[in-house]
Amino acid sequence: MRRLASATACRGCRCPRNIARAVARQQDDPRSVLNGFRAFMRWRRARPALRWGEIEFIETDGPVLAFIRRFEGQALLLMFNLGAAAVEVVLPAVSGKLTAIEGHGLQMGSVHGNTLQLPGHGAWFARLG
Repeated sequence: MRRLASATACRGCRCPRNIARAVARQQDDPRSVLNGFRAFMRWRRARPALRWGEIEFIETDGPVLAFIRRFEGQALLLMFNLGAAAVEVVLPAVSGKLTAIEGHGLQMGSVHGNTLQLPGHGAWFARLG
């Protein structure tokens, strides 16, 4: 039977790679991945459309994922750059004004006219209305 070294090498050990990722190490660091994730989840919980809304995917060019979530009169546009390089995309034609939503803690894109500039692995959230 062949064992996979990568699957068992750090199990139960005190390898520096695992220690740095431990919850006990991250919970006191406001810039840790753990606390970033917790902050994003709190932000998401405050927006019912992100939790329970219907989803409408929007076709885009490049490595951009875009969709609208709608729930009980709330509509949100979400756009994510899934690539490492910055991209520019034309905002989708939607009815109503787009108002950027901040506070999510992710790298945020910026709008110039009808073009959205998204940094690598960045995101942009907006209210429709």
